[in-house]
Amino acid sequence: MADQIKIRESAGTWSIRAGGAVIGETSAALELIESEGEPVLYIPRADLAMAFLEKSDSHTHSPHKGDATYHTNRPDF
Repeated sequence: MADQIKIRESAGTWSIRAGGAVIGETSAALELIESEGEPVLYIPRADLAMAFLEKSDSHTHSPHKGDATYHTNRPDF
């Protein structure tokens, strides 16, 4: 996995917004870089107000990272 994926701490503090409201803030975000791709930011679930999000039907599987599920902002938010 180390040859395929690089993970590094993301500098600074990140605010996550949905519907004009801040639903999360973290200084513990991680940047994940696969091969030549652009970095993807991962926010710890504990730093998000999950009540404002709902699980989507999307899911993926990676031989290096395992199974992933996704969330989106609730339509009533």
